[in-house]
Amino acid sequence: MLLHTQEKKIVEISVWLRQLLQKASSQMAPTPAALSRKEIVDKLNAIPTFALLNRDKSVLAIEDGEGGECCSWCASEPQQ
Repeated sequence: MLLHTQEKKIVEISVWLRQLLQKASSQMAPTPAALSRKEIVDKLNAIPTFALLNRDKSVLAIEDGEGGECCSWCASEPQQ
């Protein structure tokens, strides 16, 4: 009799947990869709940036603070 009561409790708890998980998953925010290429370009074009060039119009490398070099550049006209 005791085993039957324990099994019944386990089943009740399992049902309760399943219902709780279903409710929680239905209330979760949907996963946002990936940005399109145009949306990415629009966001990047909105960030003001510049690059330093040398006389040969090559990007001037600067120290990255860790003993290495890094370069940054951008297009002078917005991309479509």
